[in-house]
Amino acid sequence: MKLKRLSCAVLICSTAVLVLAACTGSIVSKEKDESTVSWPAAVPTDAPVNNPDLPPEKHDADSVNWNDLYELQWTFHSEMRHNYIVGKAGNIILVYGHDGGISGYHEHEYLYGIDSDTGEKIWEVYGGYLGIVYAWSESGHIFTVVKTHDESIPKFTRRDINTGEIQFDYELTEYKTYTPVYLSLGKAAAVLLSGRDDSYLLVFEKDSGVLLWMKNFEKGTYLVDCSGNITGIIVRQPDRLEAFDWIYGNTLWSVQDRKQSMGFYPDYGVMKTPEDFHGINMRTKKWFAFEDEFKLVDLKSGQVLHSVSKEGRVMRLMPLNYEYIVLLEYNSEDKSFITPIKFSLYSVTGSKVVWTKNEDIYRVLIYNNTLYYVNASEIKSVDLLTGNVKWSTPLLTNIDKNPYMDSFLVQPLMLEDMLVTAEDGVIHILDPDTGKRMFHVGDYSIDDYILGGDMNSFCSIVLLDDSLYIGSRGGNISRLKIKR
Repeated sequence: MKLKRLSCAVLICSTAVLVLAACTGSIVSKEKDESTVSWPAAVPTDAPVNNPDLPPEKHDADSVNWNDLYELQWTFHSEMRHNYIVGKAGNIILVYGHDGGISGYHEHEYLYGIDSDTGEKIWEVYGGYLGIVYAWSESGHIFTVVKTHDESIPKFTRRDINTGEIQFDYELTEYKTYTPVYLSLGKAAAVLLSGRDDSYLLVFEKDSGVLLWMKNFEKGTYLVDCSGNITGIIVRQPDRLEAFDWIYGNTLWSVQDRKQSMGFYPDYGVMKTPEDFHGINMRTKKWFAFEDEFKLVDLKSGQVLHSVSKEGRVMRLMPLNYEYIVLLEYNSEDKSFITPIKFSLYSVTGSKVVWTKNEDIYRVLIYNNTLYYVNASEIKSVDLLTGNVKWSTPLLTNIDKNPYMDSFLVQPLMLEDMLVTAEDGVIHILDPDTGKRMFHVGDYSIDDYILGGDMNSFCSIVLLDDSLYIGSRGGNISRLKIKR
């Protein structure tokens, strides 16, 4: 089973299908009646794609259209301008739509269920401006909790994920002043509601929606996204990590921590990565940020499998795979974790730092014993074991704002022996052996982040099975079939 919460950054997922969303034209109507929506035409092939900040003369390679290389299967037109691929369940592609606004300028969000064969919208869930928390099961159900605006009542719903048929739909009337922030699935369905001063965990029977039990927690508590762990409900509290039995609510295990003030996103210390999309790093064990160290915890037993000391430094951890993690260090004043001052590749099995570089880093890909990464000014390829630089290619535009708001920090992706990157919405194809820019994509471009930060479990480019998908800021999502 998969579980997700609202998170607005970009992720590339590494299986064998590629889904693309074309970025075209102006903002579409926010009305739900599709007859009022005027969809823009495709971007001309002789024009830069939705990229006003990057003039054509800054491209050092030719433009090539992906529609000439791959077979276009379908294009889905969303009510929202910004669209991200957030998962696949059976034959359904899950797409999250966002109007692109932040703070008082944000009004609408949607979750769509799209037929992966035809691109037809099977169902939709409207989330207003507070968004949607959702989780889906391998048995073919999707659960959502929605509170569309401050004065509305949270609503807990189960649908057939293939048809959209509502199987139950309950209003959580007693929790009108609370906002749903997490939803987890296992032997039951667990919902965490956050209020001004505290939080409530509500656990429901999955088939009927009947409330099994509830617990009250202090502010700063969150529900762990553990993608398929059915042993217990795992809750991160300011002073401990604790697992509860799904059905009865009794404590199964706990890992203590010094009490800390975690802020709005208490799991901010461990960054989300492409592995989260597939559940590779989440099925049986997961990294957590504690006050003084990072801990790798067995989700079934609560045993601490590995720990890495922060040594009093301001740090975050980026999981890469079971073998390697990246440790990012920040200035002590940089509590927002914006720009790393150095990073280290750490071997979990070797219990040691492999090498360190005194530079920033934002997105990473490991492929064939090579680590590719993007920093504020260049794309680099280094030997995984030594850190020796193989090549370095300057970005066409340097970061001049919060780097997490820039679309060129999309996760690098390997596609048919080509390295796919993006800068200012433009998709660039590089030779992975030399770093030479081969071409940029002329008929598709991708999205900027909306909220930024580490919430990069939303996908702008996804490779699954034999197809490509891209999420856009132009209202469209397309599927291309890779010709093999």
